[in-house]
Amino acid sequence: MAPPAGFDYSKWDKLELSDDEDLHPGAQFIEANTLRRIKRESQQNKASEIDAKIKEHEKTIKETKKRIKTLEIDIVEDKCAGDEDALKGVRDELKNLETTLRETEKKLEAEKKKRTFSADELCKVTTSKTLVGKDCVPTEVSENVQAQKMTYEAYCDKFEKELDMLAEGGDKETKSQNKNPYARIEAYLSKHTYLVCEHALGYLLLKALYEEMDGVVGRDKVRSTAKAGFALKSISDFATANKRTMLDQYKPFFVRLLENDEKVLREYELAEADYVEKLIERAAKKKIEEAEAQKTGGTTQTVEEIEKPPLGPGGLDPIEVFESLPEEMQTAFESGNVEALREYVNGLSMKDAKFYMRRMVDSGLWVPQEGEHPGTALVDSEDEEEEKEKGNDDDDQTKAS
Repeated sequence: MAPPAGFDYSKWDKLELSDDEDLHPGAQFIEANTLRRIKRESQQNKASEIDAKIKEHEKTIKETKKRIKTLEIDIVEDKCAGDEDALKGVRDELKNLETTLRETEKKLEAEKKKRTFSADELCKVTTSKTLVGKDCVPTEVSENVQAQKMTYEAYCDKFEKELDMLAEGGDKETKSQNKNPYARIEAYLSKHTYLVCEHALGYLLLKALYEEMDGVVGRDKVRSTAKAGFALKSISDFATANKRTMLDQYKPFFVRLLENDEKVLREYELAEADYVEKLIERAAKKKIEEAEAQKTGGTTQTVEEIEKPPLGPGGLDPIEVFESLPEEMQTAFESGNVEALREYVNGLSMKDAKFYMRRMVDSGLWVPQEGEHPGTALVDSEDEEEEKEKGNDDDDQTKAS
């Protein structure tokens, strides 16, 4: 079907989608949630600056047009009759204003071309209606929508029974119909699709962690809970890679897992086993941390502190550090071009290079390799040796004096 005549689709070319942020080249340097937050706030800051310039240009255009109209009226009404100098002055001013108007309009168009929009900015609700009655919306869809809008605590309170059943591998009917543990998880999720979400993933992770710390239910129960949690984590990763929702991708995920060759299943089981072992190690460490906290009268982290976006290992905010970097470093960092970043850093003095790289490491924007000095992570070894030699010469001169 042909598009309606005169409809301009070009505005959709500048659509900024948050899902694209996970696949940004800089993601190889930054933890996913931090990168997403940096990109979103960076885009918002740039958009605000451009909007301010657009508003300023529009104001100038409005005032200029108003002044032009006033001068044109003066000429038409012949208010300068008999005064050639006054008439010439009006015409000169009119000519200058028209020039200013054209230049400002060009600037306005240039700023509008720079402006990108998020999905929320391009889409808005123009009309809505409310349907009353339990048959208006299917129960399953209603619960899925409701689950997405709930807070973590409210979600867990409402669906705790179903989540615990998922941790056990499904209900009796599901277990009797499916021998494969992954097929059981798929069958149970198909009957309770509102469990296919990040809240359920978080609940199962914490449940397995605390089951292991308590040491009461046994290792098999912990592994069963972790198996369900890892399945949801894998669905989340699979959906992110395909830029879709978990609900859209959970069935294709299980098809890929259960209907492909044995290699896919074997690799998945190895990754799952590694996940379980790391969870067990973390439980042991957390148990020690809580015991030490009780001895010293301290407290463990609250849910709010865990969910709050973390600072870097050195206590610096990655967003503040990123925006404080020189523009060339930001561009190279965002592009994922390590060589461009290295070239820029090596063009700086050793003092400046160490300063910026130290801040990037402390904020978590850059993770140095093992054995690599965090302050000189991108600095060429030759430059570092020259700096050391210079420092040694200075020491020798000091001693001689």
